[in-house]
Amino acid sequence: MSDEDPGKASSASDVFTSVAESIGSTLGSLAAKASSATQALDPRRLAQKLGRKRRKPAVKRAAKVKRAAKKASKAKRVRTVPTIARRTTRASRKAAARPARKARRGPKR
Repeated sequence: MSDEDPGKASSASDVFTSVAESIGSTLGSLAAKASSATQALDPRRLAQKLGRKRRKPAVKRAAKVKRAAKKASKAKRVRTVPTIARRTTRASRKAAARPARKARRGPKR
């Protein structure tokens, strides 16, 4: 070691130190990016960021869609004369059957 120039040893040491710091910095930034990537892909954190709660089960959504479709088709349907007549006939039959049903039951106890 005595035959080496003291200036060269310190410059080599400085180079090694700077390379080591550079490698450490690069590894640190890669670790930070990997950590933030895993957090960004976490579904719970994503839902929190978007302000959404848990998704409703598919069955509930399907039932909701079915109800909406049924309601829309009812709204579109035009009541025809036979439909109205059938309803009034049914109502009059029920009204006529009430006294007979009461008579069969007998007096109240």
